[in-house]
Amino acid sequence: MEVFIVQSKEIEGRIDSLPYHPVRIRAVKRVKSSKFPLFPLKEVVEFRRELVTTNPDNLPYVGLENIESDTGRFLESEEKKEDFGTAAKFNKGDLLFPKLRPYLNKVHMAEFEGVCSTEFYVLKSMKCNNKYLFAFLNSKIVVDQTTYLMTGNTLPRLQTEDVEKIHIPIPPLETQQKIVRLMDDAYAEKRKKKEEARQLTNSINNVLDDIGISLPKTQSKKCYAVHSNEASSRLDPFYYKPEFIEFDQNIKKSGVNFKRLDEVAKVICGPFGSSITVKDYLETGVPLIRIQDINENKEISMENLVYVSEKLAEELKNYRVKENDLIISQRGTLGLTARIPKSLAGAIISANFIAIKDVHKELLSDFLDIFLSSEYGKIQLIRHTSGQIQTKITTDDVKSIKIPIPPLAVQNRIASEVRSRMEKADSLRREAASALVSARSSVEGLILGT
Repeated sequence: MEVFIVQSKEIEGRIDSLPYHPVRIRAVKRVKSSKFPLFPLKEVVEFRRELVTTNPDNLPYVGLENIESDTGRFLESEEKKEDFGTAAKFNKGDLLFPKLRPYLNKVHMAEFEGVCSTEFYVLKSMKCNNKYLFAFLNSKIVVDQTTYLMTGNTLPRLQTEDVEKIHIPIPPLETQQKIVRLMDDAYAEKRKKKEEARQLTNSINNVLDDIGISLPKTQSKKCYAVHSNEASSRLDPFYYKPEFIEFDQNIKKSGVNFKRLDEVAKVICGPFGSSITVKDYLETGVPLIRIQDINENKEISMENLVYVSEKLAEELKNYRVKENDLIISQRGTLGLTARIPKSLAGAIISANFIAIKDVHKELLSDFLDIFLSSEYGKIQLIRHTSGQIQTKITTDDVKSIKIPIPPLAVQNRIASEVRSRMEKADSLRREAASALVSARSSVEGLILGT
């Protein structure tokens, strides 16, 4: 619980406590201290309100899930959204400013014409450079304000009148252009380093070539024939896609010793059907690991971790994990893997995970982690998926995944090389993030005229 004092003379407009949080008050004071002219957002932009219920021109659809936090980068969906109730139309150069959960900082400057979720405000700049406006609205000093302007508990969002009142310093055009160049350079540097990190991460599959198994070369096909004598335990055609069949054949031809996962480790599912709900979440207690807690580095982020009571954890003691256990997602974002660090020993896994515990001595836990998160492991996981609305994989299917058992010396060599590459990739990501933070700090100084 946070406690802070608000004087009656400080109250203007809203009477709930959140807008008077010290973090927001400090941010507002800093903006007002700028040496440049200040304008409320409603005088700087046009709030575009062109709503559509159909999309005859087949324009791209942008939802909150399509925007990367902090950078505002557009993330294309695997499946195009063709049906929606109501959407807002935007033009190239417009800014999409989120109404929902503004602390996620999903501000986007459109690089194409499209339609978006009505959980965005569509803004057209009238008084300043579009990219300058994006840099300001995307800054920490704005997030520190909007985070404490939300209303609602289940889906906390911003109200239009609060957004309209956000003050923006408007420096001379030359300063705006300098700010834009700074941010463009920072984003370019971040993209470059993240791409280098991605290539290093993807190169893990090349390290596993030492095992002697080949990934399938067959291209994915929508039409293919399955003979009755080829069908075994599963009757759905997806299971018999040509690339899956080819991978099976490659395993048999490799001569590598393989075992089922449940022969080399204990496999348990999360508390399916348990009574854990949002109402059980606490600020302290026993950590609960959820899908959203796994980051792009395959690490469990502590940033938004939630907790449950000791009493509930005791009821779910069979689903507690210990240091170095592996967890793998079985629903939604399938195949996310992570290792349990010492700091989370004793945590509970959510129903979306399967835990892999007590790995046998013939198999290194590091090597197993690498294999499951590689294309060699993922192709087996994908083959066993089922479900239309939300894909999933059962515990029994995970147990049946084939794991290679090369000599321990080979496992050690592979694990060591992968660790080295992952450390380099992590270093590149940290450098990319640091460069962006530094640029934002410089930009904030220019905006505020300090």
